[in-house]
Amino acid sequence: MSRYHFHQEDGRSYPDEQGLELPSMQAAHTAALRMLIEMVQENEPEFWASGSWRMIVTDHRGLALFCLDLSATHAAAGARACAHPPEAGHGAP
Repeated sequence: MSRYHFHQEDGRSYPDEQGLELPSMQAAHTAALRMLIEMVQENEPEFWASGSWRMIVTDHRGLALFCLDLSATHAAAGARACAHPPEAGHGAP
């Protein structure tokens, strides 16, 4: 079992000092996604006010393992689609 820390950012930083003991990276992926979904469900107005949230998952040494980014963009009036944010983290260095 390894300890994973789930740090949150919404313009402010919320470090996870305790972390969770989990059996695998896949378990950490699942836990991070569930936490992010729960955060949005419990704090929907704050999410829309900030427009973006980030979760940075680190190991016990503080080394970043992966990030989850959630953002919202309002479409311009009359637009057929929202503008896409720049691609990030899709295999690019």
